[in-house]
Amino acid sequence: MVVHLRNVEFRELAGDLRELRSALYIANSNFTARAYRTKFGIESTVIPPMTTPAFYSTPTTGKFVRRARTAAKWLRSFIDAAQEIGRASIRTPDRAA
Repeated sequence: MVVHLRNVEFRELAGDLRELRSALYIANSNFTARAYRTKFGIESTVIPPMTTPAFYSTPTTGKFVRRARTAAKWLRSFIDAAQEIGRASIRTPDRAA
C-alpha cells in the first residue's frame, strides 16, 4: 500500500500511521515529509504537485473521489517514484506484510 501525504492536519487522520507497518509513503512537499517524519517517524518520497489546484479545485463534501487529468511531467515523476518505492520494498523484505 502507498499512502499519499498531502497535508499536516494530523487531527484529520483516521488512526496512527505507524500501525501501517508495510505501507510506503509519498508526500507532496519537503515540508509535509518533514512533518510526518517528526510526528510519526515515517520516511516518504517527495513528489511535488505539477498542477495549479485553483484550475481544478471544486467545493467538496468529502463523499466522492474525483480523478483529474495529470500533466505528463507529473505522471513521469509519479512513475519514477513508484519504481523507486518498488525497488526499496524489494531491498527491505521486513516491510512486506
